[in-house]
Amino acid sequence: HLSFIIKKDYRRQGLSKTVHENELVVYKNNNFQQIHLLAAADGLVVWNRLFYKFAKNSDEKLLLMRLRAYLREIKQFDDSKVEKILKLKIVEMDISYFCDENMNFTDWLKKEETILTAVMYKEVA
Repeated sequence: HLSFIIKKDYRRQGLSKTVHENELVVYKNNNFQQIHLLAAADGLVVWNRLFYKFAKNSDEKLLLMRLRAYLREIKQFDDSKVEKILKLKIVEMDISYFCDENMNFTDWLKKEETILTAVMYKEVA
């Protein structure tokens, strides 16, 4: 598929994970070695949480830099808490760090006119 977007009302229900697990079966059955994708918006976090890796370390660093600003500005976390969170891998971070009643991380990025995309990959075998 060219793009995969889940409407807000259906997010956080495991749909991405379910679709991905079904795709993995097809990839394995067809002897794929790796999956590559271009992640954007929520996908930068979602795909990483599904064990995709950033092709370039600089993309992951940029995402973490923007997350640092979001945690300070929107979540109102102090520097100590932010640094403790950022020591974790994205997959280990509590999903609540990316969500807020008023503005989630992706919406904040859009407001900041920051459009982040990154090539990500995963070993199939």
